Amino acid sequence: MSKLIYITNEEKKKIFSFAQKIIEDAHTNKKSSWKLRSNYNVKSICIGTLGEYGYGKMTGQKVNMKLESRGDGGIDFIDGAQVKTCTYNGIGKKELKVNNLFGGKKPKKYVLAFYDSNAKNNFVTLIGEISYENFINKKKIKTYNGKSVYVVDETQLDKLY
Repeated sequence: MSKLIYITNEEKKKIFSFAQKIIEDAHTNKKSSWKLRSNYNVKSICIGTLGEYGYGKMTGQKVNMKLESRGDGGIDFIDGAQVKTCTYNGIGKKELKVNNLFGGKKPKKYVLAFYDSNAKNNFVTLIGEISYENFINKKKIKTYNGKSVYVVDETQLDKLY
């Protein structure tokens, strides 16, 4: 099961504009330059923000669209959720990936969202959630693009939407 959330064209334009501002800031603000070193780009920011938008619409919470040089600190929403958006749509299970468990604040839960960036449609799929504690207990370490990341797949989530 999962929830399909519609993102309007106007919301997508707002997200794109926000992502452009983040990257521009990273080029001009030394405090924000870490985003470039971490391989952030307009597309990756758009994808992550689309997942956040979907979760915000589902829960009635507002997405933080404030330009922050340090980022969101590891928590996206007032309810303690950190949304992770995947784009993989191949064979196998969708994975919730976390790059850093030990920096910033600890979220209450991680939410797995999916956006099919190849389809270029207006839908975000919210798959489910897992508590921070259960993520810590169930996580595996995998290597993607030469970097180690912490991973659980969609079958390990506490709750499917």
